[in-house]
Amino acid sequence: MSMERKLAAIMFTDIVGYTALMGSDEEKAFQILHKNRDLHKPLIKKYNGKWLKEMGDGILASFDTASDAVRCAIEIQQNAKKSGIGLRIGVHIGEVVFEGGDVLGDGVNVASRLEEIAEHGCINVSGVVYKNIKNKSGLEAVFVEEKTLKNVDEPVKVYKILYEEIIDEIQSTDDKSKVKIGGKPVYYLLALAMLIIISFLIWRFLQSGEITSMTENDEVREVEKTIAVLPFRNDSPDQDNEYLCNGMLEEILTHLQKVKDLRVKSRTTSELYRHQDKDIIDIAEELSVAYVLEGSIRKAGDYIRITAQLIDGINGDHLWAETYDGNYTSEIFDFQTNVAKKITASLNAAITPEEERQINKRPTDEIMAFDLLWRGMDMVDNYSSTSDIEYFEKGNALFDKALNIDPEYSTAYFAKGHALKIKSDKTSGNYDSAMMYADRAIELDPEDMSGYGLKADIYVKLGMTDQAIEYYLKALELEPNWNWTNLLLGQTYIYAKKDLEKGLPYVNKAINVDGRAQFSIYSFIGWLFLHMGDYQRAQLYFKMSMDLRQDFNFNFLGYFMSVISRGDFNETKNFLDSSCTTTSTPRELQCKRFYFYHYYFLRNYDQAEQFCRQYIDSGGLLTDGEFIMLAYVYQKLGKTEESGKILNDALNSLQNQLPINRNWYYYLSYSQACSLKGEREKALEYLTKLADSGRAYGWHDLLTIDPVFEDLRDDPEFKAILKSMQDEKAGQRAIFKEMNESGEIDL
Repeated sequence: MSMERKLAAIMFTDIVGYTALMGSDEEKAFQILHKNRDLHKPLIKKYNGKWLKEMGDGILASFDTASDAVRCAIEIQQNAKKSGIGLRIGVHIGEVVFEGGDVLGDGVNVASRLEEIAEHGCINVSGVVYKNIKNKSGLEAVFVEEKTLKNVDEPVKVYKILYEEIIDEIQSTDDKSKVKIGGKPVYYLLALAMLIIISFLIWRFLQSGEITSMTENDEVREVEKTIAVLPFRNDSPDQDNEYLCNGMLEEILTHLQKVKDLRVKSRTTSELYRHQDKDIIDIAEELSVAYVLEGSIRKAGDYIRITAQLIDGINGDHLWAETYDGNYTSEIFDFQTNVAKKITASLNAAITPEEERQINKRPTDEIMAFDLLWRGMDMVDNYSSTSDIEYFEKGNALFDKALNIDPEYSTAYFAKGHALKIKSDKTSGNYDSAMMYADRAIELDPEDMSGYGLKADIYVKLGMTDQAIEYYLKALELEPNWNWTNLLLGQTYIYAKKDLEKGLPYVNKAINVDGRAQFSIYSFIGWLFLHMGDYQRAQLYFKMSMDLRQDFNFNFLGYFMSVISRGDFNETKNFLDSSCTTTSTPRELQCKRFYFYHYYFLRNYDQAEQFCRQYIDSGGLLTDGEFIMLAYVYQKLGKTEESGKILNDALNSLQNQLPINRNWYYYLSYSQACSLKGEREKALEYLTKLADSGRAYGWHDLLTIDPVFEDLRDDPEFKAILKSMQDEKAGQRAIFKEMNESGEIDL
């Protein structure tokens, strides 16, 4: 029988008093049942939901997003009241299992329990649903209580959705609380007073211009200070001008990030929508922003036309457009500044004189230096993704040309240092030149956070954690809302300093500013949970990330590691069998690799060798640690000569790498190699280094089943190291739980 697991928003609805009605008036009960069914089906379809099943007078449906489920629930309740049907509704997000036409799982159970405790005509949602909808326009909820639900292990935070008009709430007031004056209840007078006050405030706001837009229903809404800047479209005859679109996007984002009162989505987030033909309203909802800026560039020779338009993310209205038509000169910098200022004004963001001065500052007065810089950045991006040294050399040469034109162009020094750092990451591990250019960038423009961020990144690579934290903090002093700097600082505290209490708030800020519903954020959270040994939550986030981005193999690896770290080989095999039916070449290649892991840990060495050979023959490259695993497989198969050669090659490689890359994976690999060679002391020494590094990503549990450590399994020192790692992870999970439950973080 086929079984499908899926993360979904589950809605459970139930008719109030239906059982009693069946006992007193069966015909009327059936009429209401049919009317209720007819009411539900079109609305579930309208909100992209799936009708799962009907259970007596209860209806179960699933949705891809929490906001769709809640909006559907609201409209169902509104229509049910008009039809004289009393409903209770519960909504929860969780993993469900579809099996043989039935649906089971935590999502269903919690949704049904939330429905049971809902008041007549109300909608209850869980805390996880509330987290997903709390920033969505038009959706409001209030906290009710934290309650232990039947057959649910952990207490659930219960929220009630607010969707009634104010007058309905007043009319629902208990009669005992009404005090009459002249035969009229006081609440009528209160309602009238509120109406007068609200009308006056609206008039005052309209007079002062503080309300900038009206919906089609003439409802006043507060201007939300959230915006996404989409990649500019390249309308040039020459498609190589894409680099100009990247430069325009980055410069406008840089201006906006300087305004602390704005919440601006990162370029990483914006890039998800490059070349996507998607409705702006849908993009705004996915990113939880109120406004979207889109634009285009058309360049032919020395002539350039740039357009930018601000769009209301709620109703799709085009609020204004800005256009530059003319020669390709430094005047385009004024265009970038004007666009940033108009956005700030439209969103009613408070801007300080210092922030305005920063926005007015040009990156350079030389347009050709700007042009060469962004041509070079395009080349470095290609080098980063392909490792083709030719791209690095072309990019580096373009940066040099830019600096020849403007020797004080700080961004060009940063770009050159950034390129050199990427090269050092891939090759020598010598970061002296990259550091020199970062220092020069800071010297020329100490108000630009880029140089500080680059220095921090280099210090992380050098293992100089305190210095890295110092420079990340300096970068954030200049631009507190820069999402990835918050994320990287949090990551440094968590992974390098083992300090979750300091690190998690930075991670939380980055995620809440940049939004969760993107594959990179879900992936980051997945690796965080894997790091702490919370494998079920890790699986959940990797699954959400894979749903958004199928071709990102880092998610595939994370999900696989979160399953196999639990030692559940049946689930590992099921996951691989279900995921490896794709014809995608990168995924197909990784499948061979992970089948090798699966059979290695299962001690099926014939199959392990077969899949490893297929992986290599298909162009896959083994890491040093994977070569050691293969050496062990060969040893178990009696191929001692091949095993010895592979092991010695891997050891030589690791001995060259360890002075450069002092990280957890090399410590793990070297300890595996020493264990295979029978060098107990060295194996334990590097396992201790692994434990001290604080990183493991599931290996603190995989060590208990890794065949290469078979001879050390009963060693008291090995057991002590393993216990210290597992205790540390348990402590981290406890800290995370306490911070999440206290509201200090919201993950």
